[in-house]
Amino acid sequence: MKLRILIPLLFIFSTVLSQTEKLTKTTYKDTSQIDKLSARISYYGINTFHAGLKIGVEYPIKRKIIEKPRIPRKYGLKVIHKEWIASINLTGYYHKNNHTGFWLNPELSRRRTGRRGGFKEFSYGIGFLKTFQPKTYIVNDDGSVDKVFMPGHGFFTISLGIAYGKDYSVKKNKPLCWYIKPNYYLIFPYNTLFNMGFGFEVGITYKFLSNPFLKK
Repeated sequence: MKLRILIPLLFIFSTVLSQTEKLTKTTYKDTSQIDKLSARISYYGINTFHAGLKIGVEYPIKRKIIEKPRIPRKYGLKVIHKEWIASINLTGYYHKNNHTGFWLNPELSRRRTGRRGGFKEFSYGIGFLKTFQPKTYIVNDDGSVDKVFMPGHGFFTISLGIAYGKDYSVKKNKPLCWYIKPNYYLIFPYNTLFNMGFGFEVGITYKFLSNPFLKK
């Protein structure tokens, strides 16, 4: 008697479990063959207020799309784009009455984009900063004064940034994005140790080039 009751219950349980797995199953689509190169330009403020301009090129090196049914299922699929993006960036800025700086900063970013195009991104960079100071003079031992040729300093940098923005190519098929990106950075060696700064970036990205090596 118990066996007759147990078998139908096991059948019902397995059916419900199967349907639940189908409902929550995630599908991965491999799109590792990337077809777009992007260029970006932005305002970049060193410590927010020292104005600068940043230009860069980015290339997605790995991408996957995650699809899972939404609940209720009548709302369709929840689609998430996840990417690893490599970029190289050059920033120029002016610190009034102090120095002018040029910063070469390659970055590796992890980006997550929703089905409507909103995205967030974490980026990590290692670069080199070269600063140029105003006219500088040195007093020699004999009392004479000489002008220093191209005075300034060179620093290595480590940076960490978090970006938020909107990618219009996801839903409207327009090759544009906008974003804001606060970030922190370390420069070293600085007075034998290091110095920490804050940057704030507001910019746009344009996806402008198809990959000529991608088979059609």
